[in-house]
Amino acid sequence: MIQQKENIDKKSLIRENEKNLAEDDFGIEESSVMITSESSGNTVVNRLQEQINQLQQDKESLEIDNVCLKQRNHELKNRIDDVATHFPKTSILLGKKPKKVRKKGFKITLKKNK
Repeated sequence: MIQQKENIDKKSLIRENEKNLAEDDFGIEESSVMITSESSGNTVVNRLQEQINQLQQDKESLEIDNVCLKQRNHELKNRIDDVATHFPKTSILLGKKPKKVRKKGFKITLKKNK
């Protein structure tokens, strides 16, 4: 009985602490909104323009990186194909289907007599 009451008390304390933390976080968010609303409109607009410029630069650099990665991917695929053709036994490890290589030479076939 006593242990159950202690457990209930602990749980209620934990819930109260969580509520207090949530209220503190909400208070911080409200104060940050007040600060930004009090700041002048020009500084906010300037910051947003700087962020837009930075995002555009990031976008351009990511597009360049994307092209480079596509090129590198193509080169690596060609290398894998070359290795698979030179070393047919490794083609399974490289994720390729082994190509049947027909060896030059005589073909001996047995014919059945009727």
